[in-house]
Amino acid sequence: MHDQLSELLQREVVGRVTEVGGVFFDVALGRLCLERLDRRQIEQIVATLVARYGEQTDVFDQLFVEEPERPLRGRVDVTVRDPETGAPYVLQISSKTMLAFHERRFALGPELLGDLTGTIALGIEHWLAKGFEGPFRQLSGYDELRRRYLEQQERALQASIAGSPLDVVQVVAELADPVRRAWALVPWSARSQLAPTFTIAEDRIARADRSHRRTILFAADVIEGEVVYRYVHQHVAGERYEQVQGWLSDIYNTMLDAYQPPAHEVTLARASSIETFADHFPGFRRVVGPPGSSAGPAE
Repeated sequence: MHDQLSELLQREVVGRVTEVGGVFFDVALGRLCLERLDRRQIEQIVATLVARYGEQTDVFDQLFVEEPERPLRGRVDVTVRDPETGAPYVLQISSKTMLAFHERRFALGPELLGDLTGTIALGIEHWLAKGFEGPFRQLSGYDELRRRYLEQQERALQASIAGSPLDVVQVVAELADPVRRAWALVPWSARSQLAPTFTIAEDRIARADRSHRRTILFAADVIEGEVVYRYVHQHVAGERYEQVQGWLSDIYNTMLDAYQPPAHEVTLARASSIETFADHFPGFRRVVGPPGSSAGPAE
């Protein structure tokens, strides 16, 4: 589905691949990053999808440009259902800046990583919305943290709309310490039910296209910021895809055993390059350190 949408939209759609029963499937989440979050461009993309898939298309607009109190802003999710199986595939339209703001990871504690999506937008915010507050808000200073988070999210959104640069690593680094303090005060019973990083449900799958651009396979040491293994396979007409898939599968499963989280991330994906993939899935970049430290991307 990643490649099918890339061809339809004439823009690169990036997404992960998973293996089920010895067969490769696209994980049912793809991403398309715009240089600028331009409403007209987004509407054109959505119109093309609706024209192709009709009633199988649902749109969830989360740009929320005029709603600064929203904990998660700056993207549009388009769900496309397979006309034969009804299985949903979500295309997220956003920008590199917004994705990096929400998903660049930092240390929450020993052997535990977090990002702003998991800890705040889909974490503490959801927990507080259920009324399970107790003394948390007063002890943690969460109101001030939330104010700073929303302020920085607004900066990231405005930079994305203008297509201007923003030092996202520095922004995330400055928020990381108060997030750590707040996270530590969330009751264990609640914390154990929250995912502190954005996660992709790999059991949600879509049929893989049989005409592929290329498949990338790599392992990243997210602590040191290094790619420890990489392979980019350019698919060609007439190749024996089943044999290629078998070889990639053997390498992938070996890598999963050799490179363990949280220090490492391993993936198979459809993308033009490893760098492009990391732009669209920033959790594969180097863990952000404290303000002033070297916290560059995995290269």
